[in-house]
Amino acid sequence: MESTVYTMHGTTPSPNTAKLLLNYITDLLQWWFVQMPIHIIRSLGRINLVLNDRLSILLLLRTFFIPWKRDYQLVGRIMGVVMRLLYIPVALFIVIMVNLVYLAFLVIWLILPIITLLIALFGFILPI
Repeated sequence: MESTVYTMHGTTPSPNTAKLLLNYITDLLQWWFVQMPIHIIRSLGRINLVLNDRLSILLLLRTFFIPWKRDYQLVGRIMGVVMRLLYIPVALFIVIMVNLVYLAFLVIWLILPIITLLIALFGFILPI
């Protein structure tokens, strides 16, 4: 049971409450700055695997010179290269944009507590 210290100026929290509050703060900071960034980076890796599976970028690069629709004539070979030349840049653009958005989310996640503290601090120092 938590004990309260009575003084002339009222009640103050016991040292156990201060330790408990410090533990909550350290757990929050560890979760925010260590555990969640690791989770976000692992999620990015899984997203890249799904994008590679859905867009077949590596498969298209490995089969770059294989004829289109198994047509081994000259037209089929040219069509295969042309179609892959059109599709691969679009797929790479999609992968790059998804990675940039996800990495921007990670940066915002890491900066958000600092920005919140600064806004709160300047709100108290410079009220409107």
